[in-house]
Amino acid sequence: KLPEMTQMLLDISDILRQYWYLVIGGIVGFFVGGYLLFQNEQFRRALDPILLKLPIFGDLFQKTATARFSRTLATMLQSGVPLLEALEITAHVAGNSHIEQAILNAKVAISEGSSIAEPLERQNVFPKMVTSMMAVGEQTGAMDQMLMKVADFYEDEVEHKVTAVTSLLEPLMIVFVGLVVLGVLIPLYLPLFKLSETISGGQ
Repeated sequence: KLPEMTQMLLDISDILRQYWYLVIGGIVGFFVGGYLLFQNEQFRRALDPILLKLPIFGDLFQKTATARFSRTLATMLQSGVPLLEALEITAHVAGNSHIEQAILNAKVAISEGSSIAEPLERQNVFPKMVTSMMAVGEQTGAMDQMLMKVADFYEDEVEHKVTAVTSLLEPLMIVFVGLVVLGVLIPLYLPLFKLSETISGGQ
């Protein structure tokens, strides 16, 4: 009788050979379903705040959105686009529905006569440094220049963060591949060990 691990590996192999079309269909269905789910606005609104709170990746998502917001808004202002219109456009390219809604909420306060930095700071979606730089830019009349500096800083931060995450993922991938290989090799060699023990016991 084959060891249980070996028999399990053979059973999985048989299932993959006999029902390969179901396996491929399941994989395709998984990715298509995931894509359609991410296109759903309600799902995105529920998911995006959670993404920003994830360990490691949440900080990366926030910095990416901050860099994108700062660069886009600075470019719009330099091109002469009115502030409220620039905020409307920038909100839609933030890449996160939670941050998008925060920008739109701030836009309402700004349209009612509030300063630019204050309502954005109240939304608590951008780092303190961003709103502080915007406040300085608003006082000095150099908002676009300040936003460009913020964008440069956070783009560098994103690049460093991606490098750090990649360097962390590499050893994890090696460990994962090693476990997969062991999961295949051990069941294959178990019958040989068992046969060897049987022969040794018979002698």
